Amino acid sequence: MLKPTALLIALIAIVAIGCGGGGNGSDATPTQPGPTATATPTRAQAFCGATSQVAGSVASAELIEISGLAASRTHEGVLWVHNDSGDTARIFAIAADGAHLATITLAGVEAIDWEDMAIGPGPDPSIDYLYLADIGDNAAARPQVDIYRLPEPDPFAGVTTGTVEADRLTLLYPDRPHDAETLLVDPRTGDLLIVTKELQAPESFVFLSPGPFQAGTTATLELVTTIDFAALPSSVQPPADASPLVLGVPHLPTAGDVSAAGDLVVIRTYGTAWLWERAENTALGDAFAGIPCEAPSAIEEQGEAIAFTADADGYVTISEGTTPTINLFTAE
Repeated sequence: MLKPTALLIALIAIVAIGCGGGGNGSDATPTQPGPTATATPTRAQAFCGATSQVAGSVASAELIEISGLAASRTHEGVLWVHNDSGDTARIFAIAADGAHLATITLAGVEAIDWEDMAIGPGPDPSIDYLYLADIGDNAAARPQVDIYRLPEPDPFAGVTTGTVEADRLTLLYPDRPHDAETLLVDPRTGDLLIVTKELQAPESFVFLSPGPFQAGTTATLELVTTIDFAALPSSVQPPADASPLVLGVPHLPTAGDVSAAGDLVVIRTYGTAWLWERAENTALGDAFAGIPCEAPSAIEEQGEAIAFTADADGYVTISEGTTPTINLFTAE
């Protein structure tokens, strides 16, 4: 998340980079060609004409900085969420309408700056796993970041609290530290992709750690492509009373998800959401070579969470804040 000091830096940076103009990146910043334009696929267009509704609001008073969100594919109507930096290493299960179901603590884990959550494959192919991305780094100074993986707990096990063990993967960037809030897990291969959140560079970098995830290891990420979110032609016109993040840095990516079939990728920013379709027999990162369509989104105070529904007929967004609204978007 952006703290007040970081917000000031971000707004100053906007003057410098001009929402997609020339950057002021480090000499160590990797460079490579941007995406190649292709036609927007039909399935993506169905999502980008989605209808919206308010599904409910988050009931728990302990969930005030939601920055990670994943929709269970095993337990119907269950959403998994976690708070941003400042909380302990725990996740929450909530119902689709926001009712509290369970709180799960991860044993022996430190939550430095958890920023995103995903569901994907793991060692046991018969179950789903939750992935927690401790990848936030406002100062771009962390020497390493971590991904935690655990078998999806049962939110209806008859208890409201519990403790579980989690696997850890430590990741190193190949060039320099980056701030990031977006984790994508490929359901087909287990590949992990991190999309960075750059305050002083014109593009976000997409880094890859190939699957399968090997617990307890350290891996160096590989740069696979870049995305210039500021250059994407957004049609969103926020109201004058929108938050400073929406008005000042609407292009910064704050969360993402991959559909259960692996054919769709969505990334939200403070201001909107972008959706790509992935072709068969291609790597997940190749999806970003196409032109995305702009998906409907709500103007949220500090939107840092998005997830496809379990059957991938829509997606959910939630903002940080007290009792935030759960916004559901259903594809045509």
